[in-house]
Amino acid sequence: MSASISRRQLLSLLGGSVASVTACGQPARTVDAETGHVSPWPLPDRIHAAEEQRDWKIGVVLPLSGSMASLGSEVRKGIDLASSELERRSPGLRWIFEDEASSADGAVAATEKLVSDPKTIAVLGSVSSVMTLRAAIVAEKAGVTLLTPTATQPMVTKVGPHVFRACFVDSVQGSLAAEYCVDVLQSMKVGLLSVEGDPYSMSIADTFRKSVRDRGGMMVLDEIFDHSERTFGKELATLVSKGPEIVFAPVYYDQMLLLAREASARGIPMSRFVGGDGWSDPSLFAAIEGAHFIDHFVDDAPWPTARAFGQRFRSRFGEAPTSLGGLGYDAACLLVDALGRAKESSRRGLRDALANTTDFEGVSGPLAMDGNRNPTKPGVVIRIQGGKPVYEIAVGPSAARLR
Repeated sequence: MSASISRRQLLSLLGGSVASVTACGQPARTVDAETGHVSPWPLPDRIHAAEEQRDWKIGVVLPLSGSMASLGSEVRKGIDLASSELERRSPGLRWIFEDEASSADGAVAATEKLVSDPKTIAVLGSVSSVMTLRAAIVAEKAGVTLLTPTATQPMVTKVGPHVFRACFVDSVQGSLAAEYCVDVLQSMKVGLLSVEGDPYSMSIADTFRKSVRDRGGMMVLDEIFDHSERTFGKELATLVSKGPEIVFAPVYYDQMLLLAREASARGIPMSRFVGGDGWSDPSLFAAIEGAHFIDHFVDDAPWPTARAFGQRFRSRFGEAPTSLGGLGYDAACLLVDALGRAKESSRRGLRDALANTTDFEGVSGPLAMDGNRNPTKPGVVIRIQGGKPVYEIAVGPSAARLR
């Protein structure tokens, strides 16, 4: 993979002292005495009481160099913020970072190095599905839990019972988009534009079709085009003639940019379009003013854990967190939360506790692990306003708690 890898290719791989408070009927939460913010994870005073259980390591495998280093950097910021906050509660826990250098062989070597240390209780990483799949095979063979913050390919968690993810899989975006289009917008005549032969686009489109029908909507437009297509006259003419109230286009940002320009030239407003997280690139935003897309997290999400996280992230790094930063933070906190709940301080104890996660309050929303070790969690709908992404609404499981 070359150093000039495109953003599309990247997407396709894909303080102070603390005290405990308890709300009626709710688990204890950690409160930062300096900021007053309630942290999103329940933590014990120490990970476990026994002194010999305080020197565990969490290995982190990320692309810190090479073509995907920018993505690894975003995830690491979230992990760094979480680990620094967690250090006050778990001073014996060490975070060991290994660079997989944006290569599959690097992911294997980094994971092998980490799991060979008996003090490594879990591995966090990697970013892309390709690298994570290779790392997961190594971790599973060693009986070490691996939790990926961002790898969305369904096959990753099918490697075995020690492999988990903190993000929803690609296909889930189809049901989230259908909920937004049919239930939230009350648009009963729905259109779909998808890319033939693209696993990302096709998996989301398949779920969208079924979910729209299950919700009582009508698919009045269902156009499929080739990934190499650069003009969309036929598809847009059909769109105009069929008249869908809203059009879902789970395509990558570069192809959507061309489609958006052509649609605007034909007088079709961008407010009629909804996309998936493949639109999450600033180079697209100016061309899709008024459009909406599904993502995992957005900086201005209104719930308390997200707002507090955003404030702490800006204070630490001088910039707003991306969805990758939010997922990195949540993944790190998930592992420590599971350590705190484990019935025994061991690799198996952590794995079982993580599998039994039922009500984790992450910055990206409430999360529970399903039987396949994928999270059941909400997504966010983002609106492009003034050329910038703005929170619109949460959709999906437990979304009502966030509205």
